[in-house]
Amino acid sequence: GFRLGQLQVAISADFITLGDSHVFADGCSADSSFGQIASAVLNVPVGNAGVSGYGYVQVNLLLERLMESHQPKAIILFCSPWLAERSISWYAPTYNGTVPVPYVYETASGELAIRRPLYKARLPRVDDEAWWDLYVRADVLNTIIKLKMILGIIPNPHDSQSEAESFILNEIKQRLEDNDVDLIAVNMSHNKDYDEQLIIETFGETNVIDLDPILWNGV
Repeated sequence: GFRLGQLQVAISADFITLGDSHVFADGCSADSSFGQIASAVLNVPVGNAGVSGYGYVQVNLLLERLMESHQPKAIILFCSPWLAERSISWYAPTYNGTVPVPYVYETASGELAIRRPLYKARLPRVDDEAWWDLYVRADVLNTIIKLKMILGIIPNPHDSQSEAESFILNEIKQRLEDNDVDLIAVNMSHNKDYDEQLIIETFGETNVIDLDPILWNGV
């Protein structure tokens, strides 16, 4: 589903924004998110499908579901080095411990692939006394997983962030092409040292908007 503002009730959208907390607008009202502002300016439905803490692998899997449920005309993908970094980690930090997430790994044949989460996290309700599930159970499972990775029973995340980023961005590109959906890629790295050339090479210069000059100029 989408994060909806007070004035938005539509469950469909011609445009969908994808990314992490910057897209979700963590710490801000839904009406202050990029998607809501763009919807008001363009006068078209824009769905906010950003999720805090997401990486490119999770974005790609979410995109798979959105293609089936919403058939958008275009996707607005926010790109950053954080999304790439999260794609080569098998867990994600949260305010209350860690949760397993999908990640990019190298197969025995040397090809890159996506590994689904290594176990299903159990998140308690607010009124639950579920500290065992949230902390001890997770710690035990995480320790077992680390040992299995050392022994080679479970594949480690790929050791090259740039290779993993190239792989998953091309997976996203192929998925959009297969569904005849347009793409606008927005580079928002907050990092002067980050090379957005990979994003440009993957999606084409005309499809990439670089927000960094605006952000670094303090606007």
